Amino acid sequence: MRLEEILLVKERNQEGKEVNYLSNLSDYFIQVSKNGSGSVQEMADAARKIYATKTDMYGWAEFYFSQNTVTSVRFCASESELQGFLLGMYNHTENKNIPYIFDEERCSVECFGVLQAYGLDTSGHDLFGSMHYEPLEHDFKNGEIIHNFNGKDYRILSVLSPDNLLLMGVSDGQFVAGIGVQMYERYPKEQMKMGAGTVVAVEWQHGVYLGSDITKIDCDILKQDYGKPEKITSVYGLREKTREDFYKHRNTADNKNLSEKVRNAAKETLWERYSTEDISEFGRMLENGRYDGIFPERKRKIPGKSR
Repeated sequence: MRLEEILLVKERNQEGKEVNYLSNLSDYFIQVSKNGSGSVQEMADAARKIYATKTDMYGWAEFYFSQNTVTSVRFCASESELQGFLLGMYNHTENKNIPYIFDEERCSVECFGVLQAYGLDTSGHDLFGSMHYEPLEHDFKNGEIIHNFNGKDYRILSVLSPDNLLLMGVSDGQFVAGIGVQMYERYPKEQMKMGAGTVVAVEWQHGVYLGSDITKIDCDILKQDYGKPEKITSVYGLREKTREDFYKHRNTADNKNLSEKVRNAAKETLWERYSTEDISEFGRMLENGRYDGIFPERKRKIPGKSR
C-alpha cells in the first residue's frame, strides 16, 4: 500500500469527542455501506467526494451517517500530512477534557506497514534509529520530480551541477536551491529490503530558499556559486559565452533601477572587453572572430618549487 492510498478519517460527536483512524478505500466503503443506505447512488457520491480531496490541498469529504456524528475523510497527500494527522494537528477539539483519540483497532492492517516504512508510530513521533538509509547513484534531469524525506515533492528546474539543483515545490510553488542533493533508498532496519517498505527520496546538505517569484532569482549568481563550470571546447561555445557575458553587462548598464555607479562600471567593462557598447557593432565583431581569444582556458597551477 502506498502512502497516497491511505484515507485519514476523523469522527466527531455532539459532545466534541473526536476519534481518528487510518483506512484503505475498500475498508472505508464497507463502513459507508453499513452506516448508510447501501445504495449504488450513495456509494458513487461517496467515492466522488473522497476522490475530490486528491486535488484539494485542504478539502475534506464530510459524511453525516447519524444526527450525532460527522465524519471527515481525505486521501493522505504527503508524509508531513500523515504525521500531522497522527499528532492531532487536524482536530478541532477545544475542550482539553475531551481530547481526540487515535483508534488503532479501526485502522486497516496495511496502514501500519506504511507507518513502518516512514518511520512513524501511531502517535506521530519519529522512530529514530529504526531506518536504514542507502545512498543510490542517480543522474538528476531537468523536469524530473523528486521526493524529499521532508514530505514534499519538487520539480527540477535546472541541474546546476551533479548534486546542486534549482527546484520548485510542487505543492506551494516555492523555489529553492538544493545543495548537496543525494538520492537514498530507506527501509526499516529490522526487515529485509522489500518493495512495500522501501521509500526512495532525497536529502540535501542545505537549501537556499528563494521565494515564489522567479523574476527575482538571479540565475547567473546561482550558476556562479553552485554550478559546475562548463568547459568550452569549440569556437561556437566560446562565442556563445562571449555573447552571454556582453548582454549581461549591457542589461546592467541599461537598468535604470540601479545606481549610476553600477551602470557606469558596467559600461566601462563593455568598452574594456569589447571596445563598444553598441549591440550591432558587437555582433559584427563577434562573427569576425574579434573576441575569440578573450576567454582562454585557465591552466591549473601545480603547487611546489619551480624548476
